[in-house]
Amino acid sequence: MRLALEQAARAAELGEVPVGAVLVRGGEVVAQAYNRRETDKNALAHAELLAIDQACRALGGWRLFGATLYVTLEPCPMCTGAIINARIDHVVYGAKDQKAGSCGSVIDLTEYPYNHKPQLTGGVLEQECAGMLSQFFQQLRQKKKQQADAAKNNGNPIKEGGVVLNEKVYEFDAVIQKVPEIDGAYVEVPFDVKEEFGKGRVPVFATFDGETYKGSLVRMGTPGHILGVRKKIRKKIKKQPGDTVHVTLREREG
Repeated sequence: MRLALEQAARAAELGEVPVGAVLVRGGEVVAQAYNRRETDKNALAHAELLAIDQACRALGGWRLFGATLYVTLEPCPMCTGAIINARIDHVVYGAKDQKAGSCGSVIDLTEYPYNHKPQLTGGVLEQECAGMLSQFFQQLRQKKKQQADAAKNNGNPIKEGGVVLNEKVYEFDAVIQKVPEIDGAYVEVPFDVKEEFGKGRVPVFATFDGETYKGSLVRMGTPGHILGVRKKIRKKIKKQPGDTVHVTLREREG
């Protein structure tokens, strides 16, 4: 399991969920692997599957009788199925997986009447395995928060109350205005579109109180630019002319 933890640490260095696996047969290490799902852009690149693949190639066959698989996190349904299919004798895992664990936590697939039943041993170096996962996800949450904070603070503030979230993303509050004589509505944009975006008519992704659609900023006299608020959007956000709405704009390709 110490070797599996070393593999898990390699995954963490790549920004992968830190899961490592080691396959042993006859007292010898046959295969070692770590989670590479994001790196390889492959849903199948779990540590267990990669270790099983290595072992099959090294031993020249898909039946891994007599093998023990050490893995830092309880196998998921996919990996448990592969373990059963590969005829692995013994699975030793560290931390439990309360969301996808298929060796007892969510479900125990080894209890079903398949043609092979591996022995299971859980909780080996559990604190170290769980601690590595906990630290990884804590750091990931902190990183996402830092990125969100940075996005809010990048660039120069837009005049008249607009706030720059990041490059060419703008946020402001506006009162919905009614278009005379028709069932239409719009909001006034509190900055010069041509100045900020570099052109007079700008295709945007517009978000009103969480509802997003494709729209365009257009020049319409004073104060300069408006953005239509479609009827179906007003219905979704339950807002009518005279109500204040929170608007986020992101420039898009036309």
